[in-house]
Amino acid sequence: MRSILIIILTGLGLTLSAEIVMKVDGLACAFCAYGLEKKLKSLRGVEEVKISLNEGRVWIRLKEGYEVDEKTLKKLVKESGFILREISIK
Repeated sequence: MRSILIIILTGLGLTLSAEIVMKVDGLACAFCAYGLEKKLKSLRGVEEVKISLNEGRVWIRLKEGYEVDEKTLKKLVKESGFILREISIK
C-alpha cells in the first residue's frame, strides 16, 4: 500500500524525502556501485548512500528539509548504467 501511495504522489509531481530505498538492476561489482554512489551523493541534501550488491538495493538518507524527485533519481541511475525498478520510503 505504501509503495502505491508513493507512486501516486510522485506521479503528481510531489517529491520524496526521508530515507529512500531503491531496487536497482545491474549492480555487479564494487566499482559499479561506487559510480552510482558518487552520482547520488552529488545530489543536494544527500546525507548518506548505502548500496548492497547482493540485494541490488540502494539506501539514500536525506538531510532534514531536503527532497528529491523520482525523475531525478531515475535519470541518475540510468546515467550510471543501471535500471531503477522500484522506489519506496522507509
